Amino acid sequence: MIALTVDNIKDFMRLLFKSSIFDKYGVHQALCTTFTTFEITGDLNREFFDETDAPERKYCTWEEIRPFVYHVIKGSKLPKYMKIVLSAPTDMLESISDNASALFINIIYDGGTLTLISGYAIKKFSMNKTHEFLWDEYVTDLMKKSGLSVSTQT
Repeated sequence: MIALTVDNIKDFMRLLFKSSIFDKYGVHQALCTTFTTFEITGDLNREFFDETDAPERKYCTWEEIRPFVYHVIKGSKLPKYMKIVLSAPTDMLESISDNASALFINIIYDGGTLTLISGYAIKKFSMNKTHEFLWDEYVTDLMKKSGLSVSTQT
């Protein structure tokens, strides 16, 4: 697990809301505080779908949730707080580790600071942290390849 501080919040928000870079990631939670607090759980409501069109996945994608979160935060004032928990798509998860049950990116905006925290949930306990380090490196490289400057928190 690493914690990264994003140096240019505006550029990251443009990446998050105006690009497709995170579109296939699952949304576990989106919490935004503006004039009130809005909370979205990303769990798909299976009862909403017909048996024939029910998705196989458990969570909504960022592509599906993004317009709603954007609508909540857009305006002349910045949100007071925002937390979005994304999980890597299945194909990415499987390519990084066969022991990972989830790979997370926690996006936390709090009073002018934007922090990204990587997370790694395992299926079976292991002392081997190689795959966790690979995920940390992937998140850091993704930000750098996107042209964002980040610094590691200590």
